[in-house]
Amino acid sequence: MIHYFNSTNGLPATPNVDAGEALVKQGLAIKKEDCPADVESWRLSVNVETGALTVFAEGKQEADALIDKKTADDEAYAAGQEVSKAAEAASSDKPRE
Repeated sequence: MIHYFNSTNGLPATPNVDAGEALVKQGLAIKKEDCPADVESWRLSVNVETGALTVFAEGKQEADALIDKKTADDEAYAAGQEVSKAAEAASSDKPRE
């Protein structure tokens, strides 16, 4: 299956051939022809440096991939909260002028 990916961040751009080819000509997309047809596009990404296709939760069914995605999102959110708390604590320790 053909899919086109953003050439900046490697995320899916479009499966549409006409739109994808226009993006490729503009240097805004990477064309991949070896995308698995049985995987939702949100699970696909391309390493923009190597061109390697990555499938999130490869080998898992969609329902299991969604659970893995929620877990990864929750962990990223918790890590972001910790960074924010640390930055807030550091800024409150500084004397105000």
